[in-house]
Amino acid sequence: MKITSYLGASFILGMILLTSHLVVAEEAAKVESKESTKTVLSNLPVSKQSNPLSDKSKKSNPEQQKIEAKKNYDLFNKSYIKSIASIQCLKDIKCINSEDDVLKYSIFNIRFLHKLEDAAQKNDIWAMYYRGLIAYERALDYADRASYIQDRDFIFTAMVLNRYRDNQFQDAKKYLIEPAKARIPEACQIMGNIYAKGQGVKIGVQQAMDFYYCAGLEFINANRSLEAQITLKAMNETAIPTDARTVDIYAKLNKNNR
Repeated sequence: MKITSYLGASFILGMILLTSHLVVAEEAAKVESKESTKTVLSNLPVSKQSNPLSDKSKKSNPEQQKIEAKKNYDLFNKSYIKSIASIQCLKDIKCINSEDDVLKYSIFNIRFLHKLEDAAQKNDIWAMYYRGLIAYERALDYADRASYIQDRDFIFTAMVLNRYRDNQFQDAKKYLIEPAKARIPEACQIMGNIYAKGQGVKIGVQQAMDFYYCAGLEFINANRSLEAQITLKAMNETAIPTDARTVDIYAKLNKNNR
């Protein structure tokens, strides 16, 4: 009974998120219209000269970008949990919260995602990473929920969850590819998982091993031996143990542990 209730809540939240996305998209269209007007006005000649120092002050360094992206990631997760709790509360006759809470937190979810997406469009590597991490975690969550469904009456719910899963895996790959190229080890690790397990893509052993190798090297360089050992285990499970990349990570780990 609890599983059925949980799955029902998941389906409702998914529909609410879709509706919220459309609402926010309409608001964005209005803003875009205003922005286009501002652009026309800004192109008119003015006597006031631009200050190059003010332009430089607006640019964020990588560390600031990382902090800001992590903040939006944390805020999204808190809001997402509250939206789930709000849906569950409405199913309880003792609930005193308004159904408006569900919509409120769902809109917050979309806004935090849009902040990361806007920053990602400006080539913010850390915004790309955390947006991709959200997508990957949501994909795993949808896959887990769908796996619990055995009742034929809820087969449609399972189909919807699996569709959400596939979409999220695709988003994860889209956002994580650049951070992986920038050799962020966590991004390399997830990309390795995506290709090793065929998560939204065809299984690609060589691609998976390349990404795992990137993750292993960067974890070792950062003295994160535990994470490197986890990566090594994944490499052994993905390809033959004598693969040159696996052997190299194994040798470097043993050298550092001496």
